[in-house]
Amino acid sequence: MAAVLVLLGVTAWAVTRQTDSVAGPVTGAVGALGGADSAQAANAGGSTIVVGLGDSVMSGTACDCEPFLTTYADRLAAHRGQVAHAVNLGVDGSTSEDLWTALRTDPATRSAVAGASVIVVTTGANDLEEPLWSLHNRGSCDEACVADAVAPMRRHVSEVLDQLTAQRASDAQVLVTTYWNVYPVGDAADQDFGAGFPDLSVRVTNAANRAIADVTTAHGFAVVDLIAAFGEPADQPGLLLPDGDHQDAEGNAKIVEALLAATTA
Repeated sequence: MAAVLVLLGVTAWAVTRQTDSVAGPVTGAVGALGGADSAQAANAGGSTIVVGLGDSVMSGTACDCEPFLTTYADRLAAHRGQVAHAVNLGVDGSTSEDLWTALRTDPATRSAVAGASVIVVTTGANDLEEPLWSLHNRGSCDEACVADAVAPMRRHVSEVLDQLTAQRASDAQVLVTTYWNVYPVGDAADQDFGAGFPDLSVRVTNAANRAIADVTTAHGFAVVDLIAAFGEPADQPGLLLPDGDHQDAEGNAKIVEALLAATTA
């Protein structure tokens, strides 16, 4: 990891960037590269191909700013002296089960994964939306109750990583992020969802992050801890949009730094 830290100061190298952003289900070929064969050829020819999989955190559509995947691909490619190509397959509202299904059945998703140099995954938070509401409405929930709510997400994230293990190139890196929150925190949560919701959100977030980290480590992939990047919930509002949930441009910058620090050169 120490060798990667030099990435944080890279700003001056010239980079030619190609970016494909997909805000909905993927049905066609992978952008300008035209699928796995072309992507793999570009990779061999000196491209850093970064594929992003996951939900609205990945897609970045909530923020009127450049998605973090694009910036990350630019800076990583600059460090490597290569051309950057970001393929953003984040889908708003996507669950880990949705992603698992896409990896098994969608040719474009499978092609993108097969041709990737680096794969970044952010998934699982939307799995917990209904369980979180149920727990909040119940009025009380101990740790065993929270663990039961998180268990299906843990299984589906593990199945996603099983697919990536089978489909990625042998030298492709896989980075799996945790979450700063799985549902709104701070004043937005108090105002919109009532007293006690922020505390429950934090508890569920911690349990979800532990599950994501456990299955990621078990698969031999890198965990990118976004609680460490964003700080505790009280420190997060300056990095979030007014919804108290999605990242703003400063939050994207934090994610980029965390990804670079976790990437091998």
